[in-house]
Amino acid sequence: RIARAADALRRLSYFRDLLVEGFRSARDLDLFSNSLRGERLALGIDLPELDAVGLWSARAGDGSLSIPFIEYILGQIVTVIDTFCADLDDRRANGELLAERQALDEALHEANRGGPTALALPHLGDNFLPEPFLARLCVAGGLIDRTVEACRGLLRG
Repeated sequence: RIARAADALRRLSYFRDLLVEGFRSARDLDLFSNSLRGERLALGIDLPELDAVGLWSARAGDGSLSIPFIEYILGQIVTVIDTFCADLDDRRANGELLAERQALDEALHEANRGGPTALALPHLGDNFLPEPFLARLCVAGGLIDRTVEACRGLLRG
């Protein structure tokens, strides 16, 4: 079970890095976008469209940002947290991650404009969200970063 929890943590880190790359690219369109293709392939995620998240991120004139597939990515983050907790089978893990998981679920609800289909498969569409909302999730020390670090700490024991 520990090995499965470690794999879930690696997937969680990938989806965090993907969302952070999209956020970074949308905020500063002049920056070179990094591809996480190698990690995606290593994890066995057969969705090559995820490699273009940074390239397809955009900023609107009102300052809002669009990160492609944000609903799918946030949905995967929530699912992976559930998998991590189940694999770790530790009440402490469930308790420590409960607040982060609830906050991420609320963020997913707010960001999901594509409905259930956007959660099942990456759905490309113009989903512009306020920069402060995305910053709360994506910046260093933000919600997703804290969640990954909490999982890492729990896995170490």
